[in-house]
Amino acid sequence: MLIVIRLLGFLAVATIGAALLAYVMTRNRRWLRFAFQVLRLAAVAGVVLVLLYMLERLL
Repeated sequence: MLIVIRLLGFLAVATIGAALLAYVMTRNRRWLRFAFQVLRLAAVAGVVLVLLYMLERLL
C-alpha cells in the first residue's frame, strides 16, 4: 500500500513539474490549469489512500 502512495506521489510531482516547465517554455496558461488539476486530483487521491490506510490499521 505504501509503495502505491509513493508511486502516485512521484508521478504527480513529475507531471506537475513537466507541466510547469511547459508553461515556462510556451507561456500557455493551459499548462498551469493542467498542473493545478493534477495537484487537486493527487491531493484527493492522497487523502483517500491515507483514510484507507488508517481504516486498515483500525481493523
